[in-house]
Amino acid sequence: MCGTKYDKSNLYTEMKFIKDVGITFLTRIVCLIIGIAVSVIVARVLGPQGQGIYSLTILFPSMIITFTNLGIGRSTIYHIGKNTYALKDLVGAILGSSFVISIVSILIGLIIVLFFSNSIFPGVPQIFLLLALLLIPLQLFSSQSLGGILLGIQKIREYNLIAIIQSLSMLALVSFFLIKLNSGIAGAIIASLLSSLLATISASLCIFRRSENVHPSFQYNKNIFSSLFNFGSKTYLNTVLSFLHLRVDQLMLNFFLNPLAVGFYVISVGIVEKLWLLSQAVSMVLYPKVASMKDEEQRKRFTPIVARNTLFITILGAFLLFLLSKWLILLLYSDKFLPSVAPLQILLIGVVAISVERVLVNDILARGKPMINTYITFVALVANITLNVIFIPKYGVIGAAWATNLTYTLNSVIKILVYCKLSGNSVSDVIIFKKSDIKLYLDALTAVNDKVKHKLNFYAER
Repeated sequence: MCGTKYDKSNLYTEMKFIKDVGITFLTRIVCLIIGIAVSVIVARVLGPQGQGIYSLTILFPSMIITFTNLGIGRSTIYHIGKNTYALKDLVGAILGSSFVISIVSILIGLIIVLFFSNSIFPGVPQIFLLLALLLIPLQLFSSQSLGGILLGIQKIREYNLIAIIQSLSMLALVSFFLIKLNSGIAGAIIASLLSSLLATISASLCIFRRSENVHPSFQYNKNIFSSLFNFGSKTYLNTVLSFLHLRVDQLMLNFFLNPLAVGFYVISVGIVEKLWLLSQAVSMVLYPKVASMKDEEQRKRFTPIVARNTLFITILGAFLLFLLSKWLILLLYSDKFLPSVAPLQILLIGVVAISVERVLVNDILARGKPMINTYITFVALVANITLNVIFIPKYGVIGAAWATNLTYTLNSVIKILVYCKLSGNSVSDVIIFKKSDIKLYLDALTAVNDKVKHKLNFYAER
C-alpha cells in the first residue's frame, strides 16, 4: 500500500509538473513567435547599426537592475515556497524593498550616464540611455518582485498570461512607433517602456485583485528583511555573474569593434537563445516546486528526469536550427544580416550545454546552497572575459561566439559534476535519455487525451 501511495503521489507530482511546464512552454512558443516579429521589425527598420545601438541601450537598465536588485526575485520565490513567514508580511517587505531599490538604481544610472557613458557605451547617444532609465522600476517590479510573488504562490497561468500580454503589446507598440510614426531608436525604447508598464499593472491586478490571501503589510519586520536579504545576497552575486557571463560579450564587442558588430551578434544570440524556451519553462516551474518538496528521495529522482529530457529536446531543436539558420536569416532579416549566420551556428553548442545547467542551477538553489552556483559561474565568467579579450580583436564576432561557446560548456560540465555529488545521482542519469522517459511522454499524452475526451463527453451530454 505504501508503495502504491508513493507511486501515485509521484505520478501526480510529475503530471502536475508536466502540465505547468506545458502551459509555460506553450506561452514561451507564443512569445517566441511574437518576439521574432518584434525583432524583425526592429532589425529591418533600424538596420544593423541601429539594432546594435538599441540592443546596447536596452541592455543598460538590465545591467543596473542586475547589480542592484540584491537577489530579491529569487529570495521571494524561495521564502514564499518555504512558507517561512506570513504571506502578507513577506509581500509587504518585498514591495517596500523593490521601491527603495528602484530609487537607488535610477540615481546610480544617472551617474553612469552623465559621467561614464562614453567609456562604457561608446557610440550610444546619451539621450537614449537616459530614456532607458525609466525601464528600471518597471522591470524590477514586473520581473523581480511581482513576478517572484506569482511564482512563489505558484500562479503559473497568471505569470504566463502577463508574458503574453507584454509580448503582444510590444509588437503593437513597435509596429506603431517604428512603422507608422517612423520614430527610430527612440520609438523602440518608448515601446519597451509602455509594454513593461502594462506588464507591471497586469501583475499587480493578478496578485491583489484575484488572490484573497495576498494583502501586503508594510509594517517593518527586521527578521523578514534580514532573512530576505541574507538569502538574496547569496543568490545576488550568482545573478550578477550569470548576467555578465551571458552579456559581457556584447559590451566587449562594442568596446573592441563598434555597434555594427553588436548588431550582427545580437541577431545570432537572439535566435539561438530561443532554444532555451524549454529550459526556461522547466527551470521557472522547477524552482518553486523543488523548494517546496519535503521528500529528498522524490527530489533526487525528479530533477534528473527533467534535466535529461530538457537536454534531449534542446539537442533536437539545435540540429534543426543549424540546418535552417541561413534560410531563417535571409527570410526574416534580409541579406544585410548574413554575417550573423556563422556565429549563430557556432553558438548552438554552448546553448545546448547551458540548457541542462539551467535546470540544475535551480535544484542546487532550492537545496539552500546558492553559493555553489556563484563560485562556478565566477570561474566561467573569468574564462569568458579572458577568451573574449584574446579572440575578439583577432576574430571579431566569430571570436566572441567561440568564447561564449567554450565557457557555457565549461559552466555546464562543472555544475553537472557538482550536482551529482550533492544528489547522489550519476552523470548518465542527468544527461542520457532513457527508455523509461518514453513512458513519461506516453503517460502525459494519455492524460491529455483522457481530459479532452472527458470535456467532449461533458459537452455532448449537455
